[in-house]
Amino acid sequence: RKQNLIDIAGQKGGAGDAGYEYEVKPPKGMAAVEEAMNKCSYIGPAPVPFDDYVESVAAQTVRNFVCTRRTIEAAFKDMIITPSVFNDIGPAINSAASIFLFGPPGNGKTSIAERITRLMGDDIYIPHAIEANGQIIKLFDPIVHQQIVEDAGEVTGAEGIMRRGTNHDERYVKIRRPTIVVGGELSLPMLDLKYNETGKFYEAPMQMKANGGIFMIDDFGRQQMRPQDLLNRWIVPLEKKYDYLTTVTGTKVEVPFDQLLIFSTNLDPMQLADEAFLRRIKFKIEIGNPTEDQWRLI
Repeated sequence: RKQNLIDIAGQKGGAGDAGYEYEVKPPKGMAAVEEAMNKCSYIGPAPVPFDDYVESVAAQTVRNFVCTRRTIEAAFKDMIITPSVFNDIGPAINSAASIFLFGPPGNGKTSIAERITRLMGDDIYIPHAIEANGQIIKLFDPIVHQQIVEDAGEVTGAEGIMRRGTNHDERYVKIRRPTIVVGGELSLPMLDLKYNETGKFYEAPMQMKANGGIFMIDDFGRQQMRPQDLLNRWIVPLEKKYDYLTTVTGTKVEVPFDQLLIFSTNLDPMQLADEAFLRRIKFKIEIGNPTEDQWRLI
């Protein structure tokens, strides 16, 4: 009001400023609106400060999950799998490290990854959008995130950071732990911030949307880029558990990398990656062809 950008249009009720209704005052007010929209035209729930997002990821980390033989068998009860594969899957999940699935095509590598998410159990909360260094990053994506609608007034088991009284903070959305699968369409630009020229905000990359769940690179080695280029992109996240994203102005943003990263291929792993990279992938699991007895069960 002091800057003559808005003016009182009337009074709806209540005493003092709280009861006033305001309107944009031309011409200065309209010019200020246009300037603000030129900076960013994101419309939606208020962005969450970046530090709060980092805290929420840590509170819901995949590294806190522990599975047992019984829970693994329950999650995979609709699949025919050899005992040796069961013995490999359990430690791989409990470590929350990376997994390399390899073997002939059609033997269930993608299905195994999808069922691993069942073992992680609890739902999680993610923000609709994040504010980092003055930039807005849109995180929630209804295409890859399965939203869960809560009943009004329901008391949930969310961590304290998502709480506002008995309901969760509505800047966050409750979802199933994500399982994001990308295949031959994957390219390096998909792994960095995508700038929306019209809205002047960013779309989070695929691995950031997968935080708290699983990110699977299916048909590894059949992407349009060289396998070595894709592997080099993952060296820092695999070791440090954080990733660096770049804005259009060249600013680096350090984001959490908290997910189970799974590579799946029907090609020879030794032809796709060198020993240095395979050493960083903690678990290599071969999914072989079924035996005759297994085939008959299937």
